[in-house]
Amino acid sequence: MRIERLERVLRSARDRGFEALLLLHGENQHYAGHNTGKYITGTALGNRFIFLPVKSETPILYDFGMWYRSTKDNVDWMEVRATPSFVPEGPSEAREIQYKKAAATIKNDLKNAGLSQGKLAVDVYHLPLMKALEKEGVRIEMGAMECLTEARSIKTIDEMECLRTACAMAEGGFEKLRTSIRPGAGENELRAIFVGELYRLGMDTVPTGEISSGPRTFVNYPQTSDRLVRHGDLIIAMCCQSSFMGYRVCIYRTYVCGRANQDQKDSYARTRDLVYAASKALKPGATTKDIVECWPPAEEFGFENEDAALWTQWGHGIGLGDPEEPTSSRLWSLDYPKPYREGMTIALENWFPTKERSGTYPKGQSTRLEEMFVVTSGGADLMTKYPSDELIECTS
Repeated sequence: MRIERLERVLRSARDRGFEALLLLHGENQHYAGHNTGKYITGTALGNRFIFLPVKSETPILYDFGMWYRSTKDNVDWMEVRATPSFVPEGPSEAREIQYKKAAATIKNDLKNAGLSQGKLAVDVYHLPLMKALEKEGVRIEMGAMECLTEARSIKTIDEMECLRTACAMAEGGFEKLRTSIRPGAGENELRAIFVGELYRLGMDTVPTGEISSGPRTFVNYPQTSDRLVRHGDLIIAMCCQSSFMGYRVCIYRTYVCGRANQDQKDSYARTRDLVYAASKALKPGATTKDIVECWPPAEEFGFENEDAALWTQWGHGIGLGDPEEPTSSRLWSLDYPKPYREGMTIALENWFPTKERSGTYPKGQSTRLEEMFVVTSGGADLMTKYPSDELIECTS
């Protein structure tokens, strides 16, 4: 997997005429360098970076001081050096020195690779570093992000297996949650059970695991509270950005405490139909426009416009990042469609409110569902296996 991913990056860089890449974005570093430490995708910009000369095909990873020795001892497929870090800690005078050190280091790497006048592409624009590089006479171009976006969009067989393993762990967490929902259980308690199970099953990061219940499901406010679940409440569970080997899932499920009433069942049926109508349009050659045309305009389900409804119904690529390209939303995909290709992994999600309004549920409740798919020659292959055909009732 490491070799295949690096080959994709190098091919994409060569196609664009770049001679070296400077990767500041954590997910891009992970993809090109395969250092799977949990901090790699969440570090401050400047803690670490990768310099990749296209001809040598060997990434040079500059790692943060505290992690440098451990990385050097355990990563033998890259050259590992200590980073001249330019994170915002410390006085401004010290940061200026660090920018100069980093720029001089990169200039020296270009010289050693025989690329002193080469085309260096950067993935993330970092103004102080860019200015320091320009002072060193280093020519910089944006474009490395496009290289990595293209390389990362089609998954290898091993990447798909990592994603399926992460899905299996999420499904175990959803089942543990199902058996824990009862009147009197708190959202915080349920989140602790859910997150704990995900870690027990082998997730390496679980940044979300949010639980919302009852009136807080409208519109799926994604932040767990101290609210206690009551009989008849809908409960939405979010398993987004949790990862195995860095590969992330984005999955939603909706439960009801006790038996579901017809209004709740109708809401869930509408949500599920919207997700699966879009999945039928998900195939090679289709575009993000084909997906969003399966969904109603925001005004038809309670929002003033598409800006206000963003993320209530959408699709996105998923892998080391959540989200990844291509993304599908009525806000932009009708006018700027992007194609789907075989081998992409895509999450599709939707939401729909109940009709019931009361003192307990002043704005109603809502249901939510998100599934993950692989785009195959025959259409969309479902990656998530936890049952979604009906609203999940919790009666024991």
